[in-house]
Amino acid sequence: MKLYKLLVTLSFFSVNLFFIAQNTLENDSALFQQLNLDFQTAVYADIDSSLLIAQQQKSLLNKWEHASENLNYVEELYLNNMGVYHKMKSDFDSSIYYYEKCLEIFQTKADLYNEATVYNNIANIHYMKGDYPFSLEFHLKSLSIRNKIKDTTGIAMSNANIGLIFESQSEPLKAIEYFEKAAKGFELVQNKMAIAWTYSSLGISYTQTEQYQLADSLLHYSLAIRTDLNDNRGKEFCLSSLSSLFLKQAKSHLPIAQKDLIKAKNYGIQADSLSKVNGDKWGNISTLNTLGEVYYISNQFTIAKDYLFEAQNYAAEIESSKELGHTYELLSKLYEKNHSYDSSLFYYKQFKLINDSLFSIEKDKEIGRKEAWLEYQNELDIHKLKSENEIKVHKGEKKIQQLISIIVGLSLIIVIFISIFIYRKWQKAQKEKLIIQEENERIEQLNAELEAEIKVIKDKLDNRKEELPPHMDKLSKREMEVLILLGRGLGDKEIAENLFISVTTVRTHNRKIFDKLQIKNRTEALTILNKYKLT
Repeated sequence: MKLYKLLVTLSFFSVNLFFIAQNTLENDSALFQQLNLDFQTAVYADIDSSLLIAQQQKSLLNKWEHASENLNYVEELYLNNMGVYHKMKSDFDSSIYYYEKCLEIFQTKADLYNEATVYNNIANIHYMKGDYPFSLEFHLKSLSIRNKIKDTTGIAMSNANIGLIFESQSEPLKAIEYFEKAAKGFELVQNKMAIAWTYSSLGISYTQTEQYQLADSLLHYSLAIRTDLNDNRGKEFCLSSLSSLFLKQAKSHLPIAQKDLIKAKNYGIQADSLSKVNGDKWGNISTLNTLGEVYYISNQFTIAKDYLFEAQNYAAEIESSKELGHTYELLSKLYEKNHSYDSSLFYYKQFKLINDSLFSIEKDKEIGRKEAWLEYQNELDIHKLKSENEIKVHKGEKKIQQLISIIVGLSLIIVIFISIFIYRKWQKAQKEKLIIQEENERIEQLNAELEAEIKVIKDKLDNRKEELPPHMDKLSKREMEVLILLGRGLGDKEIAENLFISVTTVRTHNRKIFDKLQIKNRTEALTILNKYKLT
């Protein structure tokens, strides 16, 4: 009996412990999701506090290490957040590490939506590092998945990022085409943050095509949205872009427009201040280069040098070869203008060294990344291979798959271009058809009105011959139409446009009307029309 009571008591406590543990697990899961929302807000407003939030998420992961599968997406969210944090801190290698860990989990779960998102994030990191071919490859992977699952927001994001690559490769017209497609997608789903981002990118592209007024309008529109959303990183980007815009506009005039140069300086100083708060080294390099050039043009060499040296340090630290080359070029010009020819030659050589080898550097990075990725995949699959021949076959299949992926991606881009071309042709034809249709309707309506008025006048001619002016019945139908429009107060040019005849023909009809009615001018014609109530 005692044993029975003991078993009952133990069972009771076991059940209670289970429910307590389950309840704690559910509470921690909800807490983790709330921390994720807090992180998304903090990472753009206060990046250091966002790391503390991610560390709290890590603590919850450690707490439920053996039951993490019961926590909805917690590990993936933590890894993604750490990827975002390190990207914001310009620690690109660490960011890629966390994103790749996150990608492994989503691939295991066959979660296509989140897999495409992580591909997009990795592509953006490679873009920030200057690895444009590798960035494009990952964006195409992301776009392929998003098209497959019909993710409107994701497709728009991929189009925007591809546009960004074209913009960086100095192909603004192609960039604008992709940005406009992206903007339509984001407007469709009412994503304010993404709309602001796309409009600022469009502003940069229009700056490159020297459409400064349109670029200024788009960047200010984006800035207003980002200010409303308290997006400090986005505000910094818009201010930096406006600084570059007015610098380019100032240089397009000879002599240089000082008003635009002052605007470039003011926007650059605001962007620089925000970047210090945001801890954004990558985004700040462009601003520092712009400010350096502004002060260089203004002959304030000491201040220009300070900004360019700061840009040089940031660019070297995060390995941004393209921006570093631009900094060296500006320093070379600055020292030459300041008659320091040795320093000018030194920086020019550095600039040429980077500029001439930039493609090679990007190519080497891409090859290195591809080799590392291939090695990683081989390590995962090695237990499945039974012989050296099977390994060779597997490698051959992977190369074919990669080739097919590239062909599919390129084919998709070609199809998109052709579809846009056909659609625009069709749209233009429809507009022209609508204009012709409206014009025909207007002509028919005018003819009907003229016919009605001519009938009224003929009725009057038939019924009131003794009251009407002489010779009215001698007028032809066309002369009657001209007389009616003349009675409405229309000039010769307006009458010609309404009847689709030349002004000369109108004047010929006027002379015949005056001759038949035995009058001298338009005024007498109007007098007759009013007198006999024919208008």
